Amino acid sequence: MRRTSIRPYTLRNQQGAGFIILTLFIAAFVILPCGLFAFELMRYNLITQELRNVTDAAALAGGAAMASAPKDLDLPTVHELAIQTAVVTFEQNSVASTKFAPTNVTVHQNALSSEVPRKPFQAILNIALVDDLGRLQQLGSSGIKKLHVQALYADTPAFTHLLNLMPVFVASAQADAGLPQLDLFICFDVSGSMDDQTEVTLVRRFWNITEKTVDYKILETGTIAELFKPPPTGTALNAFWPQNLSYGSYGGPEANECPWIFSEGPYPLGSKINRLRSGKHPKFIHDEPPFNEPSNRVEEQGCPPGNFDPHDPENRLGNKLDGNAYETGFTDLVVKASDHGIYLYPNIETCVEASRGNLENKLTFTLSKGGSKFKVHPELSLIMPTPGYYADYWTQAQAACEPISSARKAALKFLDYLNKNADVHFALDAFADNAGLDEADYWKTTARKIDVYYPFGGEDLYPIPFIGLDFYKSKFEDVSAAFSGTGVGNLVGYYDKHRLALGPTGKTNIVEPLHRAIEQLTNPTKTRRFSKKAILLFTDGVANEPYNTESANSMALKEARRAYENGIPIFTIGLSQNSEMRRLESELLGDGLNGSGKGIAYVSGNHAAYIPVGKGQDLQDAFQTVARNLVVLRGRK
Repeated sequence: MRRTSIRPYTLRNQQGAGFIILTLFIAAFVILPCGLFAFELMRYNLITQELRNVTDAAALAGGAAMASAPKDLDLPTVHELAIQTAVVTFEQNSVASTKFAPTNVTVHQNALSSEVPRKPFQAILNIALVDDLGRLQQLGSSGIKKLHVQALYADTPAFTHLLNLMPVFVASAQADAGLPQLDLFICFDVSGSMDDQTEVTLVRRFWNITEKTVDYKILETGTIAELFKPPPTGTALNAFWPQNLSYGSYGGPEANECPWIFSEGPYPLGSKINRLRSGKHPKFIHDEPPFNEPSNRVEEQGCPPGNFDPHDPENRLGNKLDGNAYETGFTDLVVKASDHGIYLYPNIETCVEASRGNLENKLTFTLSKGGSKFKVHPELSLIMPTPGYYADYWTQAQAACEPISSARKAALKFLDYLNKNADVHFALDAFADNAGLDEADYWKTTARKIDVYYPFGGEDLYPIPFIGLDFYKSKFEDVSAAFSGTGVGNLVGYYDKHRLALGPTGKTNIVEPLHRAIEQLTNPTKTRRFSKKAILLFTDGVANEPYNTESANSMALKEARRAYENGIPIFTIGLSQNSEMRRLESELLGDGLNGSGKGIAYVSGNHAAYIPVGKGQDLQDAFQTVARNLVVLRGRK
């Protein structure tokens, strides 16, 4: 008899059904939610990544707009352009299925943060202009170095509509577009030859016994280089302070081919016109009141010529001086100023008297011509003495000096361009006989405005500043101020706390500023870790200090090798005022290209370049060429 058992089968059916139910339960309530969660998480990450990409693009576009803005735009316009460029770039992109447009993007200009969007498929864009440390800056600030973009975007999970739920999640991203970091050290030549292309007039001011008046012999007009014909290295005689007029008296191969005799200089020995520039104040002449010397340092103010004898005005050799002893003897070197407001300059005679401070008031003018008994020179008959003539004339004289005036303007535009287009920390060392040692340093040879041998023309300080790199500050304002100065001061001299702009002084020492530049750029406490480092050397000659030209140039090339070893390019701008200097500069400063020598730029390597310049008017293009070489855009996250 066969027996049949169905119990195990029934048990298996029950177990299988339970397993299926459990599997369906796990799938429905565990795996499916986990899968949906994982999907949403991946979708969120994808949206965040897409938003980050769009934000990066907007920031980089805005940064590029700052770096490549036309140089004629002012800073507020450049910054507004950068913000608008970032906004447009953002609105031309999309995230997930949302295409951005002005209708769904809210823009907060120059804001670091804001509330998140409350509605789905909306974005908020916060665009801020910040400094190196991320601090918010106002449009137009020279401290702006980065464009900061923060994007907030609201979306909904993919499957929420199945349950009729509309929760919102917010993705965020931010990016910085930094101007390229650059630590730049400028070595700037203020040697005496930096104004040799200035047009000047040589004048002999003397007492005319026939006419019984102060008279003026206009000897010659031309550039300093044309009149004195100095050697290729130029002359330290200047149109503006320190004038160093006795430097024009020396002739010979190492001096001037056409010397002119300054009345107060040491040459020639036993000069017959020494003291011709100014005589004693006519304190008790006829009906004039006693002369009270003004509280200033221009002691020649109010002085008649040295050959004026108040007791015998018809004496041809008054005070034992022969005003016409030398055909090439001069007392004044002036530039022809232009009418400026109430200050009129119809002729050279007016420029001479204004330069001495004799047109500041009626009393001073009267005393300067010997007193009220004597007539005014016909060329001055219509001139009205007015306070400020002295400062106005010398301000114009300073601006007329070439090529130094063009060099200052080009340098200021160069600084402004770089400050707009790069995150630059600037340093400056001006140099002549020596390089500056601190921000208040000045030329030590003399403080006298007219000549080292003439103490009666006033005194001033002639800046040769050293403005070092700062890890935390750009020093843009400090370096710019050194080039522009605060003015020429008044008749009180430098005690009114003015500071002259950089101007010509003495010789050319290239070695010292290069050495100091390399020391600064290799100092980790002065420079930023990821910044590009470079030196700009501007000069109108070759080194002749220390010792002599051969030794000085050799030492300069050694500094260039130090720069190469530290990865620092030395960009060189050589302004040559004659063909011989052009050849010498090419050898010392050259980059080995276009026929130039293997000089400082070549030895320093690292893509350095030599830019030769023949005219002061071309200096702006030369500085801009260097600027374009230095500015390289980079994005920062």
